[in-house]
Amino acid sequence: MISPYFEAKSTILGTGGPWPYHALWMTSFLENTFTFSIMTCQEAQVHLSQYPLQPDHNSYNIHIETHKISISNRDNGYSYDFEVDLVLHCDYEIPLWIQWGLNGNSTWITIGSGDSVGNGVLVEWVDPLLGIPITAAAFATEQGKVAKWTFSDSEGQLFNPQA
Repeated sequence: MISPYFEAKSTILGTGGPWPYHALWMTSFLENTFTFSIMTCQEAQVHLSQYPLQPDHNSYNIHIETHKISISNRDNGYSYDFEVDLVLHCDYEIPLWIQWGLNGNSTWITIGSGDSVGNGVLVEWVDPLLGIPITAAAFATEQGKVAKWTFSDSEGQLFNPQA
């Protein structure tokens, strides 16, 4: 069982399985970015939210699959799909990073592969309708799907609200 609060450095998490949808949250970012590695055969999700524990309001859902990344605005339902050069694997971890910020009244999100933020950009996206200040992120999979998450250089604190 994961403790309610623990440091994100070199932390390995498992999400998914036969139980209902479950997410692990990260807060207290020193920068608007985090790096992680993911090992999954199917898919993974990252929720960027204005408030911890609220993935359905003032938030974005990033759905990561092989050759596809989708970003949806949870408030207005708009969804954007991007074809990407990314292959998820069951047997080894794929390093990724996500960075975000506000530019006037718009939120921007950039997603890339590799260990170095700014290199290997897969998706650059700006929400043309809404600016949401992101303070928390959740990591999850859909019911029945499993993922292994490794956070090596994250500048946040992970917590499990169900612990």
